[in-house]
Amino acid sequence: MMFDHTDKKPSHQYPAQFNDYWGSIKVYDEGIVIFTKTNQISIRNGYVDSLRKSGEVILGKINVEISYYDMFGNKQKLEALMRESDFAALRADLNKIG
Repeated sequence: MMFDHTDKKPSHQYPAQFNDYWGSIKVYDEGIVIFTKTNQISIRNGYVDSLRKSGEVILGKINVEISYYDMFGNKQKLEALMRESDFAALRADLNKIG
């Protein structure tokens, strides 16, 4: 589910690599916004199903899988590479706002 975040400042922002390009995951009071090279995916609180570590890669990065429900109720998955410390902080943020 989308929410308007255009005039709001995120409480946290985490870099993430989607395929071969860098993006970010921004945390707002209403939810998170995932910025990829071509998309902005707004996910309201409660629509994130899971955030889990799905593997490790080189240079201290880990594979992260974000599972969420879109505005039609369909379950979607998105994979990214993140630093383990950013993953832990994002997980803590989601527990606070969820």
